[in-house]
Amino acid sequence: MTLRKPNIGRFSILDAARKGLRDMMLHGSYLVRVGVVPMIASVLAAIVVSLNTKDDVFNLITNFLWGLPAEIFLGWFLFVYARLLVLGERVDRLDSDVEFRRHRQQLLRASVIIFVLFKMFMAGCHHFILWVMENRTPDGDTPLKLATLVLIGVLFWSLRLAALPVLAAVDYPLKRFLFGAHGAGLSFQLFALLLLSYALPLLMTGAFVAQLAQQFSLGTTTQLAILHGFAFVFFVWLIGAGCDALRQMLARDKIEVK
Repeated sequence: MTLRKPNIGRFSILDAARKGLRDMMLHGSYLVRVGVVPMIASVLAAIVVSLNTKDDVFNLITNFLWGLPAEIFLGWFLFVYARLLVLGERVDRLDSDVEFRRHRQQLLRASVIIFVLFKMFMAGCHHFILWVMENRTPDGDTPLKLATLVLIGVLFWSLRLAALPVLAAVDYPLKRFLFGAHGAGLSFQLFALLLLSYALPLLMTGAFVAQLAQQFSLGTTTQLAILHGFAFVFFVWLIGAGCDALRQMLARDKIEVK
């Protein structure tokens, strides 16, 4: 049995972002019901982590452990929303078949684990790059600089790994996707989608919250709660945009074996 090279194409960044926003508004009431607990968990984790201002390795691990329950909730939400968009499945209308529920539980575990591992990898790389920037010297350490540049390149390539929790949720073969998802163009497209659907809206929201804090003397906890509440909304938008991007990319793909 031989796996042929998958027919994975490119996608329209603007179409994916637009449809992601449309889907978020279309399923708004359902998303509020299934998303309220993950959003609250995310906000509380951000507040708790903000209280620990030390930046050594022990405290980074401690902060990760404090945030782990929230990451699991976010992974669960991604699983639920991806299956709604791709399969039309709703958690309040699940099939009662035992085999279906067992298989769905396996997919849920795989999707959440992949999501958490991906977030761990990205967070670790981010902290390493920040550490290098904060501790750099005028003459510098050439091997360390080179390692940082390589790591940035790896991070850029690794953006395609963000699709794996969604693909695991809908039971698409992960190896097949990784085998066909190649080229720098895909990384540029995914980076642009991340900017458009998540990073830029979050930056603008952060600037707005900072202005509100000055005008109304908002405390740090209140600012974090508002900002991370909006961050969850943009996370929902990004999931929808990512699902549409994958739908476009895999539209011509058929799993063929011989």
